[in-house]
Amino acid sequence: MKTIEVELFGRKLRIRGDDPAKIHKYADYLNAELNELKSKIEFTDHTNLILFGALIITEKYFLERDMNNALADEMNRLNDMIKAFVTE
Repeated sequence: MKTIEVELFGRKLRIRGDDPAKIHKYADYLNAELNELKSKIEFTDHTNLILFGALIITEKYFLERDMNNALADEMNRLNDMIKAFVTE
C-alpha cells in the first residue's frame, strides 16, 4: 500500500491505499459536494458541514443502491420471461 496525500476541505490527510487515482477522485468528489453544500447553507462549524455532507452522500448512496436493486429485479424478471419463451 502507498501513502497518498489528499486535501479534504482544506485539511491535508495521508491515506494508505493501492489506487492513488481512485482516492484522489473520491477526495475531489467529497470536496465538490462539501463546497456545493457550503454555498447553499451557511455553516459556522466545519464539523456540522462535514456531517451534513456525509448524510447527503449517504442518502444518494441508498437511492442508487435501491435503483440498482430494482434494475436487478427487472433483469431477473426479463431473463425468466426469455427462458420461458425459449423453452416453449
